[in-house]
Amino acid sequence: MKDDFIEMEECNYNDSGCNCQHLCEMVPCPNYIVCGTKNRRCILDCHNGHCMSCAVLCYSEEVPYTFDIQKATEECPICLEIKEYDVKRLHCKHRICSDCFKRCHLEIGIDRSDGPKFPYPKLENDYLNDNAEVRTKLAEDPLTILWEEDCEKWEYEKSELEQKTLGICAICRR
Repeated sequence: MKDDFIEMEECNYNDSGCNCQHLCEMVPCPNYIVCGTKNRRCILDCHNGHCMSCAVLCYSEEVPYTFDIQKATEECPICLEIKEYDVKRLHCKHRICSDCFKRCHLEIGIDRSDGPKFPYPKLENDYLNDNAEVRTKLAEDPLTILWEEDCEKWEYEKSELEQKTLGICAICRR
């Protein structure tokens, strides 16, 4: 176990590719079709062989870590299209296409651009990327504080609405 820790510490993996002495390879999460995540094996092994997104979702939903993904044979009851893959819904076990599953359970592909607008557009990227100088400068700014409060309220309301609409099965209404 200690040797595993040392190996992981010595690994010089970076996002642009793999160039470590252990020849680490990017391995897809077993739910790759849904989550689109690849990581080093040592990272996946920390979460029962899955990416962090799938591990968190499955832990909170108390469902198996590996989703039931198969080649689609029928039209999705949500988008009414036949996609390449479909997945069993977590709550009721009806099958929906992988794209709708992503939107319903992983919130992938949900448009969040209609939220509150940052009061200083030229500083927005720096502020959102945690630029310390910009964050410090705007920390006590009344417009920024109001924007932060509006964002929290908007996120909460948007999340509540999405849970009510996307979380309901189009077939059984559960």
